[in-house]
Amino acid sequence: MQIKPTVLTLPLLLAGIASPLTAHAFSDGAPEGFSASPASGGLSCVLCHASFDLNSGPGSISILDLPTLYAPDQTYALRVRVEDLSMVGAGFELSVESGAGAPLGDLAIEDPINTQSAGGPTPIFVTHTSPGKANAIDNWIAMGTAAEFTVNWQAPSGDAGEIGFYAAGVAINNGTASSNDNAYTTDAARSAAAEGDLNGDGVIDTADLGLLISAFGSSDPVADIDNDTIVGVADLGILIAAFGS
Repeated sequence: MQIKPTVLTLPLLLAGIASPLTAHAFSDGAPEGFSASPASGGLSCVLCHASFDLNSGPGSISILDLPTLYAPDQTYALRVRVEDLSMVGAGFELSVESGAGAPLGDLAIEDPINTQSAGGPTPIFVTHTSPGKANAIDNWIAMGTAAEFTVNWQAPSGDAGEIGFYAAGVAINNGTASSNDNAYTTDAARSAAAEGDLNGDGVIDTADLGLLISAFGSSDPVADIDNDTIVGVADLGILIAAFGS
């Protein structure tokens, strides 16, 4: 199931009034609140890169390596990929939210050279950096006329219901203005894994048992199923009771 925020078009937003945002292409990162998510009111890169309609180019943006289901406290290394055979580089913005726009889980900067928080020190929206844009251009052909950006996301400590992942990106022609670029958006939704499904693959099996045994005696929050701050016999009992489901 995909969560589709309302997308506000450029004419509705500007209503004939020139916007200072159109002055440049934000090579040093997108402003906070442009991931086409509920919290951003549907705003995306097309606000500035408005030569063509949103998602009308020959490319796309994708959020890769999402879990089938999210396991509490588990950290996932997500990749945002922007591809477009007609362009030469890219930028992006990502957020993880509830349907009402509240941030869920914790985004973390795994690659500070190429990515950064779009706002304060605690990332709610993550975007590219200026070196990240330059590296995207340098590696565009080698990546298959695409760029990828890695962002870590740690799931909430419990079942937070359905969580939305939102990304907006722009494939650029590397001009000095924001014209003649292609803007893209995507979103995906994930639900929580069942109790004992430590790796979030939808099945409680030997893989989960191995994770619990490896963490036995520690305070690893992923394997601490009963949340008593230690991975022990009680957690093993819960997992074995659910084994095979």
